[in-house]
Amino acid sequence: MRAVPSLLVALVALVAALAPAGAAAAPASQDRITIDTWSKGVFGYVESKQPQVCSAQRLVTVYEQTGEKRDPGVDRRVGSNRAKKTAAGYQWSLRHTGVGAFYAATAARGDCPGAISRTFSKLPGRVNDPRLCNPNSGPGWCRLNWPKPLHFETERCRSFTRSSGDCDTGEPGGDANYPFADYFGSDLHGELQWWTADDLRHVRYFTHTGADNVGIAHIAGTLPGPGSDRFTVTDAYAQRSNVYGDGPHFETPIVAGAGVGEMGGPLGFNFDASTKIVFGTEDIYMWGWLYRK
Repeated sequence: MRAVPSLLVALVALVAALAPAGAAAAPASQDRITIDTWSKGVFGYVESKQPQVCSAQRLVTVYEQTGEKRDPGVDRRVGSNRAKKTAAGYQWSLRHTGVGAFYAATAARGDCPGAISRTFSKLPGRVNDPRLCNPNSGPGWCRLNWPKPLHFETERCRSFTRSSGDCDTGEPGGDANYPFADYFGSDLHGELQWWTADDLRHVRYFTHTGADNVGIAHIAGTLPGPGSDRFTVTDAYAQRSNVYGDGPHFETPIVAGAGVGEMGGPLGFNFDASTKIVFGTEDIYMWGWLYRK
C-alpha cells in the first residue's frame, strides 16, 4: 500500500469530512479544469461560479498519466503554473511538455474544492495539420486559411488610421473566402468594420452572399492599435445551415509565449493600402489558428 494517498482520494475524504451526519449528498461542485494542447505544450482553464475567489492565481499541476487511472500520488509531475485572467477566462499553460497522456489537477483552496481534468493525449505533428476552420469543424484547433492567408480585397475604404471605418467588397472578385468549405464558389462578399473603444481597435469582418447582406460568418476581436499585427479574436462564427446561429464559434485563446499566427497566439493581421492611388484597392490579410469554443 502506498504511503502517499492520491489527490482523488484526498478530495473525496475532504468532502465526506465536511458533510453533516445524515445530511443529503450535496450537489457536485461546478469547479472544473480543462486541458488541451497547443504547439509548445498544454493549456486550459480553471472554471468556477466564483472565479475571482476560486480561479484567480489557482495553482495547477500537470501530470503524465502512467497507469490506467489518473493518480497524482504515483504519476510523473510535469510542472505547475497559476491561472491568470484572460479574455477567455482564467487560463493556465505549461510549455515543453513533450508528447504523452497528460492531465491537470488543483488542490482545495479555502472553500474552493480541488478538481482534476480529463486525460489528454498530446500527439506530435499537429502544428502542420491542414484542417481549415469551417461550419463543420470539430473541437480543438483549426487553421483560418491554408496554405495562403485569408485575403480580402476591398475598395472605397477609409484609412485604417482613422478611429472608425467600414470597407465593402467593391467588385465581388475579392477573395473573401471565410468560411471556406460550404460557400466556396458562391457569390460571396465580405465587409470589414472597425471602431475604437477602451484604447483598443475593435475589428469585425463578416461575409454574406449576393446582395442580401445577411451574414453567414464573422471574425471579431481587437488589435492594440491600427499599426499592430496582433488580432485577438474574441468570437468567430461559421454558419452551418440556412439558420443563423447553427454553427461553431471560435476564438484565439492567447496562450503565454505563443507568437503571432502560431497555434495559441493571436491571428496575424495586415491592412495593406500600398496599392491605393486616390481610387484603388486595399488588401486585408489574416492568418493563423482558431480554437473552437
